[in-house]
Amino acid sequence: MKKLIACLACMPLIAAAADYVEAIGTAQITGLENTYPAWSPDGRRIAFASNRANAAFEAFDIYVANADGSNPVRVTFGDGVEGRGSWTKPSFSADGQRILCTRSVGSSVDIFVITLRP
Repeated sequence: MKKLIACLACMPLIAAAADYVEAIGTAQITGLENTYPAWSPDGRRIAFASNRANAAFEAFDIYVANADGSNPVRVTFGDGVEGRGSWTKPSFSADGQRILCTRSVGSSVDIFVITLRP
C-alpha cells in the first residue's frame, strides 16, 4: 500500500510516495518529561533531553541510556538559572562516541559537541 506524505523541508511543497508501515507494538521506555530521542548508530543506546533534575526551572539536560531506557546517565548540567541553560536536541556521531546538541541560555542558542566515555 502506498501513501502520500508531504515533504515540508522542500520548497515548493513536494509530495512523495512512501511504503506504509503498520506498527506492531509500542513501548514507553522513559517517564517524566523527556523529549528529542536519538538512537546510537549501533542501536544499543538512546540519548534524550529530560528535565528530571530541573523540573522546577523547566531546564533540560541530555541523558544517555540503554535502548530500553534503563541506566540513564546525565551528561550535561544545565539549571536554567545560573547561566548554564537548557540542553536539547541530541544527535549521535556516526561512531557513537560524541553527541551533537544545543544549549539555550536566554535568547542565545549554541551548538555543542559532547564526548562520551568509552
